[in-house]
Amino acid sequence: MRKIGKTASSVGLLLALIGPSPHSSAEEGTNDTTTAQTQRASKLNEALKQGASEMNNGLPIMVDSETRLDSTSGGNMSFRYNLTMVNLSPEDLDLEGFTNEMQPLLVNKVCTTKEMQVFIENGVPVTYSYYGKGGKHFASFTVEPDHCKSN
Repeated sequence: MRKIGKTASSVGLLLALIGPSPHSSAEEGTNDTTTAQTQRASKLNEALKQGASEMNNGLPIMVDSETRLDSTSGGNMSFRYNLTMVNLSPEDLDLEGFTNEMQPLLVNKVCTTKEMQVFIENGVPVTYSYYGKGGKHFASFTVEPDHCKSN
């Protein structure tokens, strides 16, 4: 999983250029605030798309002996990692056990890893979608920024 954090750093750099989420004050006009938020969301989505595109240039890559990071996608105020369990088909998996093991690991990774903090700071949910060796999707886990408040 370490390689995912390293690849996230290029997205993080792009998101950092946008800056932290602006806080509106009572003195700001509603239209000005709405326009600023819309412009920021547009820049954020562009940074997510660009970051995913840059990351995809170096993919696929083996994350560990069982997991390959195939592609990423960004936009619509979210980021997605698409991974394949290269030696397992969904039928071979204990899906409940996999979920019970992976969910807390992924929440911890997103919430505590330096490279992933930029997603949390910008309110961007991160989704990990898992596929079996035959290409069949079997699980997705989304870590919302709110999950990190209790972490």
